[in-house]
Amino acid sequence: MDRYIKLAYESIEYYLKNRKPLSVYDDYFRDKNRGIIVRIENKGRLKGQSGSIYPTRKDMGLDIINEAINAGFFSYTFMPITEENLLDHEICVYEFTDVKKIKYIEDFKAYDGICITFNEEVFIFYRKDFKSDMEMFESAIKEANLDSWDVFLIEKFKVKVHKNN
Repeated sequence: MDRYIKLAYESIEYYLKNRKPLSVYDDYFRDKNRGIIVRIENKGRLKGQSGSIYPTRKDMGLDIINEAINAGFFSYTFMPITEENLLDHEICVYEFTDVKKIKYIEDFKAYDGICITFNEEVFIFYRKDFKSDMEMFESAIKEANLDSWDVFLIEKFKVKVHKNN
């Protein structure tokens, strides 16, 4: 199992037993600081998603631990996670790097996606889901409900996706 996914599962399991975040984890994560989003699904249904394209804590390990707990326990979309059903849940960890602000979609180049922030809402789009950069941008503008006079932030990023296998 991928070490990112393993840490997310261990975090949830520890939280189930102790009702507090895991404090001992692999040193591999301690010297890295990247944006992390943890997504948890059960049979294709979203249980929860939490995180940011930017680092929010001292190191990546703490981001994974806390975002896994947030996604697993503070989203009341359906049946709660228990020790018995934990392994029925699929966890995906998105690791964001090289986040940069851009002014024009032409500045996108060889990146994996864009993030649009508007009115304190965040919209994330992945290049692989679209035929072209312009199609991705047009979809983002539509979903964020932006008009030509709106002020918004657009950032490009690279992402590595860690999944259960």
